[in-house]
Amino acid sequence: MLLKLRGGLDHFLVTILLGVLIAAFAIWGVGPGMLNSATNTVATVGSTDVPTAKYVNAVQRRAQNLQQQFGGQFDTAQIINLMRIDQQILNQMVAEAAVKEHSNGLGLRVVPSVVAKELRQLGAFNLPDGTFSPELMRQMLAQNAITEDELIDDLRASLIRQQLTAAITANAPVPYDLAEQLYIWQAERRKASMINITADDITDIPTATEEDLQAEYDATKSSFMTPERRSYHYILLTPDNFLDQVVLSEEDILAAYDERRDEYVQEELRAIQQVTLPSEEAALVLRDTILSGDEFVEAAVAASEFTASELELGDLSYQDIVQDFGAGAADDVFGLSDGAISEIHRSVAGWNIFRVVGITEGAEQTLEQVRDLLTQAVKRDYATDLLYDFMPEIEDVLAAEGNIRTVAEKLSLNLVEATALDNQGRNEEFVQTINGTNTARIHQAAFAGEVGIEAELTDLNPADTSDGTYLLEVTDVIDPAQIPFEDVRADIISGWQTKKRLAKAGELAEQAANRLRAGEEYESISESMGGTAFSARNVTRTPSEESTLDGAIRNLIFSLQKGEIDIERASDNNGYVIVRVDDITPGNPIRAAGKVSELDATIKAQFSDDLFAQYQAYLLQRFEPSINYGIVEANFSRDNE
Repeated sequence: MLLKLRGGLDHFLVTILLGVLIAAFAIWGVGPGMLNSATNTVATVGSTDVPTAKYVNAVQRRAQNLQQQFGGQFDTAQIINLMRIDQQILNQMVAEAAVKEHSNGLGLRVVPSVVAKELRQLGAFNLPDGTFSPELMRQMLAQNAITEDELIDDLRASLIRQQLTAAITANAPVPYDLAEQLYIWQAERRKASMINITADDITDIPTATEEDLQAEYDATKSSFMTPERRSYHYILLTPDNFLDQVVLSEEDILAAYDERRDEYVQEELRAIQQVTLPSEEAALVLRDTILSGDEFVEAAVAASEFTASELELGDLSYQDIVQDFGAGAADDVFGLSDGAISEIHRSVAGWNIFRVVGITEGAEQTLEQVRDLLTQAVKRDYATDLLYDFMPEIEDVLAAEGNIRTVAEKLSLNLVEATALDNQGRNEEFVQTINGTNTARIHQAAFAGEVGIEAELTDLNPADTSDGTYLLEVTDVIDPAQIPFEDVRADIISGWQTKKRLAKAGELAEQAANRLRAGEEYESISESMGGTAFSARNVTRTPSEESTLDGAIRNLIFSLQKGEIDIERASDNNGYVIVRVDDITPGNPIRAAGKVSELDATIKAQFSDDLFAQYQAYLLQRFEPSINYGIVEANFSRDNE
């Protein structure tokens, strides 16, 4: 493409056009609007803009947070693509812009003093003594790539939303009685008597005739099919294939050891207790108290707002203390003996006193101690480089020959044959032949491919390209086929008998239910019919972790009125359970006033959110947004999805 473009520039018409454009820029200049106005705003709602930079930053922040939650298994681009975070954030910011547009039209404003009060109440920017710290705020905003202006705008928008929500819900209050009634329903407990009729225990079933078995086979033919099987061959290349070609000198080992020295060095650590006080005078008094014999933790807790556990900082390195408290504090602490306390050191949070409660001496592993592991790691690195260097040669032969069998022959590579395997990697004797992560990945790719697709080098692990690569060709696909009657005769007999036992169990369950409705005791019914009788007490709508009651049975219990009887299939599909509800105890909102209050707050919050969502939907119809999807695509392309 680039060569075509470069070739096109040689045309004399293009040269004339470029000359005209350059002259125009020279006369009128390149205005900032020509370069920026079209890209600074990703969306507009009325006269309210959604800045591109703010939008992109918000998407990246969300993706980075999710990346940490996923343990780094995916990069941010993959997370954005897979979860459509760019679209989620765009919809959210457009809706917020619609609210801002409407609130501006209504003349709603939040004065700076109210915003400042809200900022101080956030808590995240407060010191241990509860005072607001501008420095701490700036540090946390910088860590999260948020500007102070963005924070203030978000706070202002939040306060306006609160005003609007209060106005919207003012004429539609949620009564407290709703929470009470819901709690009565949620906290209801029930008692039930049950009889379990197990199908496997039933023996008096007729013998199947040939007509019965043929009918069963015809009705269940789809269950008696051979699996799809595939044949394929592949070339697998990993760094292990090139290890024998790597020869390391002593200089190579020494250079690698120097390069990785940080891996073999254990820094000296100090277990630290630390207390912060708001003034130098208070810190001096506390230090004198401790030096005079008072126990550090007791004295520090009494003189500050710290708890005993909050005094413990754990094991810290020299650099850890430099980063949090400064070099002076680090020098002092690392010069102390075990059990000693430091001088007073000032930091952003206040005046600090440290006590050393443990010392872990630093250590360094020598080259000889790590030589074997280091040699293996370095050889693998070199082998990986050799693998990458070899790939162009493979691609050249593949392009010339068109099939991987010839590639294997010409380059003396191992061609692995896989014949008639099912999707689980079993051969026609149902013996498992696929073992190991690499072969499993290739097998999975074979079942995703088709016969005749041109082979290409593919990474074994897209998340780590150093794992290796492979070439794969699917050579045959054997479609599922009907298994003949005689080959599955035993399975058909078993299936027919199972159905008969289950049908008989259903008949017995109906008889038991009728006898129970007639007033017989459920224990005697169960004993006479060969079932199992049991009762369930204090059954709740939501199962606890210890509960063993099947979900379908629980639902049946809560669908019946007191004294009603019904039947449900057993959870293992091996019979039926007859259920009678013996008692119903509603939840008591008076005894659980705290839980009812929590439920009431939840209902009100959900109601407010639902109303506000409807309000936003109305605004998006009233102020139809204009969205520059080109900017979205340019920043978050789906090409690598």
